[in-house]
Amino acid sequence: MLVRTLLIFALAVAGCGKPAPSNRVARQPSAPVAPNDPKLAAYVGDWAGKDGVELSITRNADGSVTISLPPNVAWDSVVNNVRFDGPNLRYDLYMYYKGKEDFTTISNTVGDHPYSGVRNEVTLSNGDAPNTLKQRVVTKDVPQGVEAILRRNGGGG
Repeated sequence: MLVRTLLIFALAVAGCGKPAPSNRVARQPSAPVAPNDPKLAAYVGDWAGKDGVELSITRNADGSVTISLPPNVAWDSVVNNVRFDGPNLRYDLYMYYKGKEDFTTISNTVGDHPYSGVRNEVTLSNGDAPNTLKQRVVTKDVPQGVEAILRRNGGGG
């Protein structure tokens, strides 16, 4: 939740309130599964930030894992393109606004939320302390990214 809030704030500041139309995409299908890999064990668990659980990574019967985010009243989150890039677990995150407000402007004739459908590239890497992950979220409008440290729920460190 904290990372979503920070990312939306950073997008608003960097993009002056509107991402370029080319940064928004139609609703993406959900494909939140990463194939079996020995590196996955370090990522399995519920991971929390300052505002509670940010994401859950659960192991499936075939050894693969599924990434899920907690429900959010205002946003639907879609995870896809889960993969390893070296030691890091990466995925694309698309958030779709569920509200009914009309955001129609000259540059947004559709009227939906200006950040609905923006692709966010998420990278998870092992943290410096036990039971921690570093989470970095990057978009085209915020290439420097937003970073957070997540702690495994029930874990020490």
